[in-house]
Amino acid sequence: MQAASYSKTQIWLHWGIAALILIQFLAHDGMEHVWRAFRRGQGAAAGDIPLAYMHVVLGLAVLVLATWRLWLRATRGVPPVSGMEHPALRLLAKAAHLLI
Repeated sequence: MQAASYSKTQIWLHWGIAALILIQFLAHDGMEHVWRAFRRGQGAAAGDIPLAYMHVVLGLAVLVLATWRLWLRATRGVPPVSGMEHPALRLLAKAAHLLI
């Protein structure tokens, strides 16, 4: 099945997941510190525990939302590629999908 356009839910999921991944990238220090302490057999600093917990919760949220997004894509389909799109953008989109 091929949809005429992406649904509002699909668009919100796309940008919501992107925002969560950006937060994960910018606020990864707590998880990094807890992981290093764990590998050394030490206790983690109290200030790092909430950040590590947040990292885990947001990561699980990304997993759930991405699964939902993939399910929507499989059931709704995707809109056709615009013939007016620049070939360089099409190539970039294909490369990005391959990297993911």
